[in-house]
Amino acid sequence: MWPSRLSVYYPHPWGLAADFPVWQVAGAVLLLSGSTFFALRLRRRFPYFAVGWLWYLGTLLPVIGLVQVGGQAMADRYTYVPLIGIFITVSWWLPEAFRGWRFRWHALGVLGGIVLLVLSWSARLQTVNWQSSVSLYSHALRVTDNNWKAWIGLGIAYDAMGQYPQGIDAFRKSVLIMPGYYEAWYNLGIAYIALGQYPKAVDAFRESLRNRPDFSRAWNNLGVAHAAIGQFDEAIEAFREALRIQSDFVDAWSNLGIVYIMQGKRGAAFEVHRRLRQIDPSEAERVMKKIEGAK
Repeated sequence: MWPSRLSVYYPHPWGLAADFPVWQVAGAVLLLSGSTFFALRLRRRFPYFAVGWLWYLGTLLPVIGLVQVGGQAMADRYTYVPLIGIFITVSWWLPEAFRGWRFRWHALGVLGGIVLLVLSWSARLQTVNWQSSVSLYSHALRVTDNNWKAWIGLGIAYDAMGQYPQGIDAFRKSVLIMPGYYEAWYNLGIAYIALGQYPKAVDAFRESLRNRPDFSRAWNNLGVAHAAIGQFDEAIEAFREALRIQSDFVDAWSNLGIVYIMQGKRGAAFEVHRRLRQIDPSEAERVMKKIEGAK
């Protein structure tokens, strides 16, 4: 009834359904069944109650999570169509409630104007949260609990601003809530690379790959982190695994060629150059210049 504590993302309480208090579940069942009973019971005298309530239930049913789609528990956008039913009920009931009153149209006009003004002000306050990604995800964290997705969004926003320590803190809070989410570990590794903390980046990428072994970007960046600390054999292994998963991965081919150059394996680097020419000629030329510069 009132737009408060709205969030861009509501985390699903994975595995916590059994922890809901019995009185909450029982109360929800009684409210729904009772409202349905009275709406049907009064359908002849007040048909708009039945129409509005059944519209609300019918259009809300597909999106209440009986079949879970995505990780969110709910989304505010799903309320737009169901609430038409509630608006139908209110729109027909208010004139009935004021019937016979001399000044009812004046009263309803003033009341409608007040509602519009108040909701417009509430909407204006809500848009403040969308001024930036930092403000959006920070607000989501204030109004929800255990919002691991919002921590990831906040971390990515900090990384985009070059504020990598804040990004690392956000990603670490995300994996504390959802340890198996590979994207959080991956972004944590990216932030560590940006700060030159390559051993920590290796650990983060390996944790990401433990949760999703076919994540080619994580394999590629794992190779970058290994190469940065002189672990060339491990880097080559990581790049080749990335290419096994995604054979046209330009960055992995390029990084593999550069590591071969650093090892002095010009023959292997030429083979990478040949393969890369078939995928991205401009990147192949960049690798060739490095080969020629290493003579």
